[in-house]
Amino acid sequence: MSKNRRERRLAKKDRKPMNGGITKKDKVSCMLIFTAMFIVLLLLYFLEAILYFFYLLIET
Repeated sequence: MSKNRRERRLAKKDRKPMNGGITKKDKVSCMLIFTAMFIVLLLLYFLEAILYFFYLLIET
């Protein structure tokens, strides 16, 4: 029994991973990160526009 277990363990070390590429989970997390960055940039842009509007309103 230990011989079989030893053979399986050695065979497992010799095998390479089946898929070394980008997984679906990695793609989804990357898309979420880019979407979050885009939303933050849009929020900053609109916040700056609103504050600039009030600045112009107060100045004139």
